[in-house]
Amino acid sequence: MNMLTNKMPNINGENQTNLGSKAINPWLLENLVYEEFHLRSMIVFFENKIHHVPTTYLLIFNTFKKIIRLVKKWTNKGVAKITEQDLINQSVIDMISRELTNESEELYFNQYLKMIAPFLDIKVIYVEPTKEEFNHPLVQFCVKELRLKGTKQESIYANLIQQARGLFRWLTQNVEKFKHRNINNIIVNEIESEHVNDYRSFLLRQVTEGEISEHSAKKWIESIRTFFSILYQKKRISNDIANDITKITVEDYKYRTIPKDSEIKVLLDVIYIYSDEPEKEILAFSLMLYMGFRGIEVAKLKWDDINLGTKTVIINESKRNSSILPIPNLIYNQLLKIKDVESGYVFSENPANFKRKLYRNYKIYALIAGWDYEGGLHLLRHTFITNVTKYSSLPLIKDLARHKSGHMPSRYIHLERQYVKDELAKLDLIEGDLK
Repeated sequence: MNMLTNKMPNINGENQTNLGSKAINPWLLENLVYEEFHLRSMIVFFENKIHHVPTTYLLIFNTFKKIIRLVKKWTNKGVAKITEQDLINQSVIDMISRELTNESEELYFNQYLKMIAPFLDIKVIYVEPTKEEFNHPLVQFCVKELRLKGTKQESIYANLIQQARGLFRWLTQNVEKFKHRNINNIIVNEIESEHVNDYRSFLLRQVTEGEISEHSAKKWIESIRTFFSILYQKKRISNDIANDITKITVEDYKYRTIPKDSEIKVLLDVIYIYSDEPEKEILAFSLMLYMGFRGIEVAKLKWDDINLGTKTVIINESKRNSSILPIPNLIYNQLLKIKDVESGYVFSENPANFKRKLYRNYKIYALIAGWDYEGGLHLLRHTFITNVTKYSSLPLIKDLARHKSGHMPSRYIHLERQYVKDELAKLDLIEGDLK
């Protein structure tokens, strides 16, 4: 791990000036707002909102960016051609209302409408989706069966209940015999493999449109197959349609681009410049980048878990499982800089809030650093495991990554093709020498 961290320049602030979070909004205004929007009234609106906290300011920006995209599609105009009249058109207002996803979007766009049309009684309205209770008896039966096998409730919800509800809701909206029925009253024996395969096609269209990933679509179909399989085995339905439902084939491994060392240096520089607690936040992100910590593990880290004498740290993954990892010198030096108490949490007495803060701040720091990578904080763990692969054997990688199964690290390793070519070339040279 020291080999991994030694090649990275230490972030000590010698060549940087810490401006703090107060400098983030001016950066967003200069580099995003002025570039994205052309209406003078919209620019003025953002200039007036610059006092908001950065996460809120970015939320407002993303809201208006989405709205402009919707209006562009609705009016068939280029962005530069959209006018205030387009934005206050009642048909456009109704369309935007249907696309709002939370009350904050409603609030800030209505403030803008009030600014550009103060004498018009016009506003967008966010309608919160009704939460339909889902307690279908056969779904509940499957839940009990899985619980008897020891499956955790959260896993049952994520891998059965959500998928069954999605299928049933789709049936009531798209298949004539199920239309206008309550999802809790669906007669499962009336569902045919043809219906589920049509739903499968719907999921694949969602993948094409970028609404869900291929892996999500595959997971949903597998969960639905499991649902019907359990019911048939337990003689709750008369036909085993699970075998007739076509699977979605997707490779478990998904290659993703990870940041280069130079880009990681830029991100850490950005954190030093714009963080209100640069040393603490650099340590938090370094734990993920150079030791493979998960976000929640960073948030829950306590001083009692750290032994500075032996340069080791204990990571408590559950009540029964814990791991001891060596602390590389870079992390050790960062810990010494911030250690001012003997016990308690390293970062915050409220770990859940600190994790949310880390995620929100990461989005802003990555944006300023020019990162364009998929994923949130977990990308940093992917980066660690990929980089440590260059220096370690697979069993050691498994231990450092704290994976229970040997094949799990392979899902996290995203080596660049050029690196693989270089390593293969080395093997060819060695083989030639042996001959």
